[in-house]
Amino acid sequence: MRTYGKICVLALCGVLPLFSLAGCSLLEDATSFTVCTDPQEMVIDSAQFGVAMPVASIPAIDCSSEDVCAQVTDQLACGGQNYDCQIACGTSGNCQVEGTAYHYTPVDLSKNDDFNSKVGSSALDKVTLERVEYTVTENTLNFDTPALAVYVGPTTALKPADSGVTAFTTMPAVPAGTQPQGALSPTSEGQAALSGYVQNYQTPFHILGSASMVFENGAALPTGRMTATIRACFQVNPL
Repeated sequence: MRTYGKICVLALCGVLPLFSLAGCSLLEDATSFTVCTDPQEMVIDSAQFGVAMPVASIPAIDCSSEDVCAQVTDQLACGGQNYDCQIACGTSGNCQVEGTAYHYTPVDLSKNDDFNSKVGSSALDKVTLERVEYTVTENTLNFDTPALAVYVGPTTALKPADSGVTAFTTMPAVPAGTQPQGALSPTSEGQAALSGYVQNYQTPFHILGSASMVFENGAALPTGRMTATIRACFQVNPL
């Protein structure tokens, strides 16, 4: 799977001098930086779903007496890029589209000029996550988007189930056509994992997203696209 978002890296947001006094006469200077990621894009694009049908809405295909959903590809089919799906029998007794959309964004902090101009080749002593924010910048989808799970992992990871991936946070459900923004609460494991990637900024990593969706009998053919950005800010202490 390839990402359709921008490759986003870290930008320094400011400098905060910290001073500590040891004894009565010795002044030790310690410098910390407030470091924020550039907006990391998560994209849900209905054009990638591959949902195909001869009518404008999910047709009524009775599967209450026999599960025929896998055989009705002339009436209803799916399976596109970045979208794992199946046609299955729903609780209503009709066939429905069930699938999960995936997205990943590569991040390489070592190529960010601002970050390198302040930190250079210095090792980082401590990285503390201060806040995580999200903004939906585009939303032309004709359906409500379910909660979007966000993960961090190595560059070998393309999906959340891949090795080395850690759950980071969850973006709330987004009603069709709306563009909300707000704060996110990371898991303790996700916070530690992302802070570790920032501390070892010479090693690229991936930010991944996934959303599970169901289109039932009568639902309109999914159309449109949603782009959300996620931005995290840290306090960084170089050695």
